[in-house]
Amino acid sequence: MRNRLQSSFKAALLSLLIMTLFGCTALQVAIEKRDLAVETQMSDTIFLEPVGPSLKSVFLQIRNTSDKQGIQLTDPIRKQLRAKGYTITQEPDEAQYILQVNILQAGKNDETSADEAVASGFGSAIIGGLAGAAIGDSSEAAAAGAIVGGAADFLSSAFVKDITYTLTTDIQISEKSRAAVTTKGSQKLRQGTRGVTTQHFQETLKRKTYQTRIVSRANKVNLSFEEALPELQAGLIQSLSGLF
Repeated sequence: MRNRLQSSFKAALLSLLIMTLFGCTALQVAIEKRDLAVETQMSDTIFLEPVGPSLKSVFLQIRNTSDKQGIQLTDPIRKQLRAKGYTITQEPDEAQYILQVNILQAGKNDETSADEAVASGFGSAIIGGLAGAAIGDSSEAAAAGAIVGGAADFLSSAFVKDITYTLTTDIQISEKSRAAVTTKGSQKLRQGTRGVTTQHFQETLKRKTYQTRIVSRANKVNLSFEEALPELQAGLIQSLSGLF
């Protein structure tokens, strides 16, 4: 009987210690990530040829193929470009610059996936990451949580989450060139389940084309998408306008 009481007492002390440690970890993360941190990165640098005021014209094309269709970029980008002296034209053939923007991904992510999205650059596939890391979700925490019946893991997951949202956007800019520019390329088209058709093409235009990817990320404890989105958009718009 005495041995059972001692074992129960030790188990209770162990449970209390683990829950205290989890509480300290959650508190530390809550303090460290209490402020919203926003970062915007570009995969490749673009240098456009400078032109005089009379040639500062841009044709703007913005697409959103993500599942977050409420993102509005057109008006803010127009405003930023006009503030720099550019005219927004509806005629792409007349524009000195053609700016094409496609939002590929918007939502929860993890830092590793965000870094890979930047490193892989324009046109690469987007691989979704974690939906936000709950404190105590590591393997060590899971093992400890099992000892205390999952209580600590449940509490930390319910109240303290380290969440990152990202906005991943591919950018293509073309500018008029004095000399003709020849572009060669090829693409493979799948035919049925096994067949593949390869197309080769070549075209000559008086335009130079540049491509890059911009990834904006926002991180904070218990961050909501509604809080993160304005800052993510601001980072993207600032980077876009900075190219001109």
